[in-house]
Amino acid sequence: MLLSDRTNAQWNEPPFVVRVTTDSSRPFTLRAREALLVKNPPPEHPLGFKVLFSLNDALKTGLNEPRVVPLPSTLSYVQDGDIVIVRPASGDLRVLYRKASLHNSLMVTPACNNLCVMCSQPPRKADDETFRLAWDSIPLMDIDTPGLIPLAIT
Repeated sequence: MLLSDRTNAQWNEPPFVVRVTTDSSRPFTLRAREALLVKNPPPEHPLGFKVLFSLNDALKTGLNEPRVVPLPSTLSYVQDGDIVIVRPASGDLRVLYRKASLHNSLMVTPACNNLCVMCSQPPRKADDETFRLAWDSIPLMDIDTPGLIPLAIT
């Protein structure tokens, strides 16, 4: 199962995370951080979603609001509650969290400099958005996710 692929939809915006939903009647207050997964053409385009993920050419691209992103067939397994990183400038998509999976993990930063002998991730000095995207994804995760412990930061 591939966790990342590229789409042909590209625009100028920083990377962001969205929770996938198939419910076009979601409250408007939630839609700004969600991607509506569309399998069949709706009678009208639902407004307020960060992006629309289109399967099987269910939607035509080129609309200004909301962004329409054709989902590659390699990511057709994406379903309600999954969390996807969208990198609009490159068209890259990455499934960060699968609600149905029993084994989810977040790589918080590639900039660790502890130099642990067992680590296969060498440290990098370049700044990237990995931590911010991981942090932004946590409130979008299902509260019943096994192994996820809610923390109160004061």
